[in-house]
Amino acid sequence: IINCEVGSRQGEVRGAHDYSVAKKLAIQELKNKFPDLTIVSIIDDLGVAGNCEKLVSASNLWTQLLEKYLDTSSNSTKNVFVSPAHIQNNYLHDLGLPKETKITHEGMIFGGFPISNYNPDDITTKDPFTENFLQAKFATTNQHIKNLFILDDAQDQYNVLRIGIIPEVTYLYPFIHMGENSKFQ
Repeated sequence: IINCEVGSRQGEVRGAHDYSVAKKLAIQELKNKFPDLTIVSIIDDLGVAGNCEKLVSASNLWTQLLEKYLDTSSNSTKNVFVSPAHIQNNYLHDLGLPKETKITHEGMIFGGFPISNYNPDDITTKDPFTENFLQAKFATTNQHIKNLFILDDAQDQYNVLRIGIIPEVTYLYPFIHMGENSKFQ
């Protein structure tokens, strides 16, 4: 145990690294308790997806695990709960979701990707949140491609490709439906 009398500042790499390493035990226990939820940890953020009843229980357990392993608590005012439109906020509060937790019925960006109520196995599902995300990624990629044509230096063109186009296209991979009736436009 390393005792600390001064906390880290926003953007300080070491503090975020140490925190993410320390919370690994808490994440493992959460995954063991809820194996059917998708749990993704990025530095000091945690994303959990699945059944809303189990999500509320996992959220409450997460607060306990942070206290157990890190001697800290979850700031429920910073938490965002993405809920299907047909599930009322009062129902989630009745399940135990703290009232100060933000609830959205559209979606949010987590780790650079949209989290919404979209079922990726049902290509007929309408999802304006993800659609807007993809349109923005296509527009950014299109602008990078236009920039390639006005740059004369090969190194500059390579940098636009490496830093601009490739990462933007990488965001699109999960949305390319693969299967018998798939199409990519």
